[in-house]
Amino acid sequence: MERLSLDALFVGRPGDDEATRGARVASAMYVGAGLVVLLTLPLLRAGIERGPIAASAVAALAFGLVIPWLPWTRWGAEYLVWLPLPGYVILAVMGLLVPGAIAIYMPAYSLTFVYVGLVRYASARARSSLTRTQIGAAIATWTQVSPGGSTFRSSLG
Repeated sequence: MERLSLDALFVGRPGDDEATRGARVASAMYVGAGLVVLLTLPLLRAGIERGPIAASAVAALAFGLVIPWLPWTRWGAEYLVWLPLPGYVILAVMGLLVPGAIAIYMPAYSLTFVYVGLVRYASARARSSLTRTQIGAAIATWTQVSPGGSTFRSSLG
């Protein structure tokens, strides 16, 4: 098995197809988000349970490291649009286990929109389905983090 450098892992190599490059972008985003969450754990106010948040970050980090090894060339670029869904699941589970955590880490949710914008080769049907999922997730999380809600205020200290 060929040993990959960090540049090859996240940026790619000459000759990579669009699916492989898109997967590497997703990998970098998952790894980056996981590291940011782990590095910011000490900054959370007292009383917020850190264990489930750290587990979510490790799950994102692990998923990000697995993504480049999947057969993207065979699957094609249209499957890239589904990569944000595990991130939604990770955020949702974290939000269920630690009330108020969604409000703190909401910027990670916006990464999915950036990613879908970067992976513009996805099929229209998959993109439409993902948009419906994103709208549903936004509505579900808004009820937890609305500015008038107690979860929003309590998470900000």
